[in-house]
Amino acid sequence: MPDTATNLLANTVTPEADTRSELLAMADRLIALALRRGAAEAEAYASNQRTRAAHAVRDEIQWFRDADVNGVGLRVVRHGRIGYAYCSMSQGRPMLTAEVLVDEALDLAAVTRPQGRQGPLLPDRGRPAVDVPGLHYDRATRWDVAETAEAMAELAAAALAVPGVIDVPRNHYGTEQAHTAVVNSHGLRSSFGSTIRYQWAETIAVSAGGTVTGNDAGWTRGDADLDPRAIGTRAGEYARRHAGATPVPSGDYAVVLTPQAAVNLVSRLGMLLTADAFEQGRTLFELGAGVAAPAFSLVDDATIPGGLGSQPVDAEGVPTRRTTLIDRGTVTGVLHDSATAATFGHDAAPGNAKRSSYRAMPHPGPSNLFINPGTVSPSSLVAGVSHGILVDELIGLHATNPVTGRFGAAARGRLIRGGRIDRPVADIAIAGRYSDLLTGICGIADDLTFLPGHSGLGSPSVLIDRLSVSGSSGGVR
Repeated sequence: MPDTATNLLANTVTPEADTRSELLAMADRLIALALRRGAAEAEAYASNQRTRAAHAVRDEIQWFRDADVNGVGLRVVRHGRIGYAYCSMSQGRPMLTAEVLVDEALDLAAVTRPQGRQGPLLPDRGRPAVDVPGLHYDRATRWDVAETAEAMAELAAAALAVPGVIDVPRNHYGTEQAHTAVVNSHGLRSSFGSTIRYQWAETIAVSAGGTVTGNDAGWTRGDADLDPRAIGTRAGEYARRHAGATPVPSGDYAVVLTPQAAVNLVSRLGMLLTADAFEQGRTLFELGAGVAAPAFSLVDDATIPGGLGSQPVDAEGVPTRRTTLIDRGTVTGVLHDSATAATFGHDAAPGNAKRSSYRAMPHPGPSNLFINPGTVSPSSLVAGVSHGILVDELIGLHATNPVTGRFGAAARGRLIRGGRIDRPVADIAIAGRYSDLLTGICGIADDLTFLPGHSGLGSPSVLIDRLSVSGSSGGVR
């Protein structure tokens, strides 16, 4: 075991002093050590995340949690092969010494397959970094037990004040603060911080037909206050308006997806539009192909000020930017990390690399992925439907064949008759092909919404002219 004089990770960050400068200094030391020990290229990804949360049933708090997830991942290149190792930290103490971490990464590089391409395998400095404001606020890190309990009580009271609501089985409040630093041997050196405060709840309403659940959430980076009463009221109303739901007869219906339902579509499209999916044949899309109605555009943009998925650099330290994946119905872009960008012949990575944590290698993925909003109101979409369904929730849309594009999902929502919302519907399923769904889009509203819990996914309300709905053979029209 090396002595403390050679342990270059010894003075790393602690939960009480998690500064980006310390993360950068730690990453710098690892890079220098990796190069001295034989790496041709090296990259360090260091992160420090603190989460504090409380959970209640109604307004009775069940538990508090204060957790830190800290560590560093090291990627090295030697003889055209890549090795990766990571080191967790507990209460500020590294679980491995720097020498052991570097040697593990180099040892792995000796047994992995060659990457099979010429030139550097890690990204270079490229374009200058971008400034993305609104990501970190000190006030969002403030945690006061009494204030938290008061906010949760306000939410529960507002939800239970909605007629028909009988319980709030889940009432959750939390804050997250994260610092990230990425350094590599080609001169990329970046760091950023982010904060978020959020609150969500699940409610139960009762009617003659039994009980039904509802939910809602709110979030802020910290420059605005959460409104627990509004969240509680919306969660209660969600359950109330679905109470007494019954199926509809099977058939073809016009369908309006609310933002809460449409983000499931956005999520699936994001999976199908990564370079990994293209390389492995797990997508029905082709670059340059027309796949959707001319009104439809899908955009990924990590530079939105204060966005849920915003960050100035990606998981490889490459500056982020706006990428249009589907432009007016045509596939024009793919999500890349540096490796897939090189494989596709691009001169530089576009800044779409993601990591699940410091324990993982980077891969292509979305940041703030959303459908471009239209210019009409959601009520205008509904008013134009003579007979259809307003879908509030899709369940299981991920169960899709990525090659044929066939999908199916359980749904619940409300029947539309003569341009008006009529009654709640449940126990239905929507099925079809993505090609029919996307080309059948005939209206997009102006209510673009990014939803917490969906990692930066957003959508406005979307009208599809016809989808197949499985309900009952004798449901009420």
